[in-house]
Amino acid sequence: MDVFDASGGIDSAKLIEYITTQFPGELKTLIQTKDELAKRQGALSAVAEANADRAAAKEEREKAAADAKTLADDTKAKNATAKQKLADLEARIAAFEAQVAAKDAELTQREQTLDNDEAVMAGQAQNLNRQEQALAAREAKLAADEASLQARVKAFQDKVAALSA
Repeated sequence: MDVFDASGGIDSAKLIEYITTQFPGELKTLIQTKDELAKRQGALSAVAEANADRAAAKEEREKAAADAKTLADDTKAKNATAKQKLADLEARIAAFEAQVAAKDAELTQREQTLDNDEAVMAGQAQNLNRQEQALAAREAKLAADEASLQARVKAFQDKVAALSA
């Protein structure tokens, strides 16, 4: 409704008629529109906040994914290093056990050789003892033979002296 007159001023009768008839309906519509705009503004704000939250969540997810990838890569590298060290250690243990086995075999061989040498030496010692006993017996016989010879020489000398006298 137009509340202005031909000169551009406000016509009071038209204004009062407008206020009594149309204004309450338009006011009601304006209030409803204001409420609807407030709801829509709230929804738009919520959507904007949700979009901001979604962007922040996306950034956090990307950062967490990057951190997880870094941790996974570090873990894989450490695992590979640990596996390599384990393989090296197992190889060193196998080499050590082979050395121990070789040394045990060598020690067993040396003990066998020592036992054989001891047996040979014991046999040689028995031989030496028999030879010493035989030598002692021969020395005793030699001493007896020498004494017998000396006695015979003395008897011969006595006979020669008796004959020469």
